[in-house]
Amino acid sequence: MTPPSQRLALIPLDDRPCCRLFPVRLAAMAGHRLEIPPRRLLGKYLDPGNPDRLMDWLDSHLRSRPGSPTGLLLSLDMLVWGGLVASRRFGLSPTEAVNNLKRLALLTRHQPTWAFMSLMRTAPTQTSLEEVEQATRLTELALWMSRQARDLPGASEKVQALLQGIPALWVDRYLKARRRNLFLNLMALRYATESDWRHLLLGIDDSRTEGLNVLEAARLEAAIGELKAPATVAPGTDEMAQLMLVRALAPGTELSVHFSKRSDLDRVTRYEDRSLLGVVQAQVQAAGIKLSDGATRQLWVYGPRGEQQEASRQAPLRRRSRRAARFVQALCSALDEGACVAVADVSRANGADLGLVEELLQAEVLPRLAGYAGWNTAGNTLGTALACAALASARPTPATEGARLSFLLERMADDFLFQAALRQEISAPLGGCFMRLEGARLKETREKVQEIMAERVLQFFEENFASTLFEGRRPHLTRVAIDLPWPRTFEVEVQARIDY
Repeated sequence: MTPPSQRLALIPLDDRPCCRLFPVRLAAMAGHRLEIPPRRLLGKYLDPGNPDRLMDWLDSHLRSRPGSPTGLLLSLDMLVWGGLVASRRFGLSPTEAVNNLKRLALLTRHQPTWAFMSLMRTAPTQTSLEEVEQATRLTELALWMSRQARDLPGASEKVQALLQGIPALWVDRYLKARRRNLFLNLMALRYATESDWRHLLLGIDDSRTEGLNVLEAARLEAAIGELKAPATVAPGTDEMAQLMLVRALAPGTELSVHFSKRSDLDRVTRYEDRSLLGVVQAQVQAAGIKLSDGATRQLWVYGPRGEQQEASRQAPLRRRSRRAARFVQALCSALDEGACVAVADVSRANGADLGLVEELLQAEVLPRLAGYAGWNTAGNTLGTALACAALASARPTPATEGARLSFLLERMADDFLFQAALRQEISAPLGGCFMRLEGARLKETREKVQEIMAERVLQFFEENFASTLFEGRRPHLTRVAIDLPWPRTFEVEVQARIDY
């Protein structure tokens, strides 16, 4: 572990909790403080962050203690474009982005830097029904263009047919944005090498097993080899800062991985370009840790029954799951033997598996876990759970135990109480969880979510955490704050503080 005296600062991908708060929570679990800039500089949703002001903040932060190196975890998407959503926008000139990257390279030349940057996902951002239609057509076109690039039979004819049904302006803007972003990805690799950054992680955003971004990833991997760049390409985007935090604080940590069944290793889940085992291996490499069968730090992966489905399609739980019961029984045995266990619930996409959570609660094992994750994509979930397993303190204190329980409660509130249950109830009358809310509708929805979630989080704490003793002390839930971080119902922000 990095000495507690080292300073750490984060420029997140955007202001969502997974990017802004998860790394802060994980650092606290390990006994470290991670400093972040004011939220107003990060933008919100479709409004980009302010790269100039963020670099001013970074410069000021570095000058405040000259000669004392600061570990920097930096989102290049935020510092180059103004965030993840901004990086997908059409019509942005690369000139300003290149200048931002040059300035950043100068700022970080003598600082230990772990940077991360996304590969543009296949689908553009969607906030309206028209944009959903546009994204669907462009995604199919990108798929067939990737097949055309590999000279697959019939691909050229299919591309020409698809082009007839898509406005030429849409196609032109989309392909220009992809070329622009790939150019910046390649430039970032060069600066990572020249500025002696510790590592650069290039994350494949919401991928599939084929598509233009898969071809772009292959080109970047070739460039890494040619430049001998300190870089990795791995699936996932929102968890990139968490993986770089592990590389900064716990390099070389040994981790063992346990799947719910052997067939899970080869399972390709929704939104990923490779198998679950392939995702784990790529994230382990990105995080700078090692796989070891006998390690006491353990990642337990609960996979899908068959093809991965959305959490929103789960039926209400009517009977206990024997599959989940077997998984939890084995997990309890590992805990009893002294293992440090984090659970990655990838049974479903975009939310927890109700059967698994029920078994964890029935076994009263949840407060003993180093971490739990069951949010968004399999890559997102695996990255968070991996970080929990790697960073949980080996010598816990009241502060690190409070941080661990706080993050556990936040994850259960978000992944289980909201994503797997309340989100569907709230979103259905609004036209879906991605639709942009405004005015009175946003206000009413926010207040409804806050009221329901606050009550459920308090109840969950009392039923599952309140009797978890540490050094003879009981935990106290001293703060719960609920919000919709963006004007939509896809994600919720839960900030909980548990003190001993």
